[in-house]
Amino acid sequence: MKLNRRTFLVGTAGLAINPLRFIQDRPTAKVQQGVLQGYTENGINIFKGIPFAAPPMGDLRFKLAQPPQKWTGTRDATKNAPGAMQSGQGDSEDCLYLNVFAPQEPGDYPVLFWIHGGGNTGGGTNGQTSGDFTKNGIIVVTVAYRLGAFGYLPLQHLLGDDYASSGVNGIQDLVAALKWVKTNIEAFGGDPNRITIAGQSAGAKNVAAIMATPNAKGLFSRAIMHSGSGQTVHIPEAGQAVTSQLLQDGLSLKTSDALQLINLKAAALLDGQRTFQGKYTGNYPFRPTVGSEFLPDIPERNIQSKIPLLLGTCLDESISFMDHNQPKAAIRSTEIANIPFSRIEILEERYKATFPDFSDLKRRIRLVTAEEYWMPSVRFAEAHSTSGTKTWMYRFDHLNSDGFAPHGAEMAYTWKHNPGWTLHETWVDFIKGKSPKDWPLYNITDRKTLIYGQNGQTSVQSDPSSEERLLWGNLI
Repeated sequence: MKLNRRTFLVGTAGLAINPLRFIQDRPTAKVQQGVLQGYTENGINIFKGIPFAAPPMGDLRFKLAQPPQKWTGTRDATKNAPGAMQSGQGDSEDCLYLNVFAPQEPGDYPVLFWIHGGGNTGGGTNGQTSGDFTKNGIIVVTVAYRLGAFGYLPLQHLLGDDYASSGVNGIQDLVAALKWVKTNIEAFGGDPNRITIAGQSAGAKNVAAIMATPNAKGLFSRAIMHSGSGQTVHIPEAGQAVTSQLLQDGLSLKTSDALQLINLKAAALLDGQRTFQGKYTGNYPFRPTVGSEFLPDIPERNIQSKIPLLLGTCLDESISFMDHNQPKAAIRSTEIANIPFSRIEILEERYKATFPDFSDLKRRIRLVTAEEYWMPSVRFAEAHSTSGTKTWMYRFDHLNSDGFAPHGAEMAYTWKHNPGWTLHETWVDFIKGKSPKDWPLYNITDRKTLIYGQNGQTSVQSDPSSEERLLWGNLI
């Protein structure tokens, strides 16, 4: 079955608490804004719906996230906050909240700061847990951010410098959350100097953007990128074109009417966004726009946070968004995320010449997977490792019952311990500051990559799929 990207992803006032106390199995934590009370489940202290910024509503719509307000008394932190505007999961502009999952015993734990995927138009923290990470001595923070037009619509050229961050507000929301975590995580038993940012799909692409924004330097010490990299951004002209198309095709407005976006009902703006997306001929319209002080350039050209990085992809990412029953279907422009669609014909000929024994479906899967996920990850690994920074690259080749390793297939093995597998344990070691065992560093000379094969078997390969990498040349 073909999935669309969005579906796939889915105490007492004044009490002195330093850093953490428990009251009748109801843990409390004192953060800068006030006292929080969460709950304990299976030995894990859980705090939900913590505001890390002011609600980006009213005059703050499309503007840089502002600091959260303080509260008096004890704030209940046992329920999920509303999800960002997306037609599901709560749909509220008041969405800048995070959840904390911490070991019950006091400590000085490393932190996993997790960014959800969903094409920057879907997803959230509802339903997310800490997996087995917290059992292994890691605090997990799951975070929400503005999605779609609310988080990624460039408006400075139409509405002035008060909206200079509008094309990257989703990224800057995440930076605001990181600042909050850096300041407050000790209240939950966390180490502010051992924060690993990580994400999958759009979450990984946003990790790349965070690594390239000057605003985030010094806020984290390690990074993990699952199936996403630094090329999925807009240059200013492309971002502005999305704005014009949303106004015209989604809302039947002229660019001179852009001021109406400020007071338009959120639901009406979301409806216009969906109408626009139905007419958009490309893939992934809501992405960070480069060229501002917040994100000066394409991430791989401007890596600010030179820290240890672990990244990789699955072998057959794009099968998740294709119809198995139409193996000869032509590649559509809506499947291409990073290069001009006009280059696809050249690449199709190269794939046919290089892989004549592949089926039409297999060639299509490999090409589209390489275009959005694998080759951009290779390019980011090249840039990061060439800067002299430790880089480890993996590929997940374990095939499911359909014979594929699709988008997100590794997640069940990353978040949970699975007998016979070392993937979760490797991630735990990395987050704790260790170098992965039996996994050489990546460099552009031998390109050593850890392959997770069938049933968790691992091997190190030098320049895996080198023929395929070379046929891309400078097209990506």
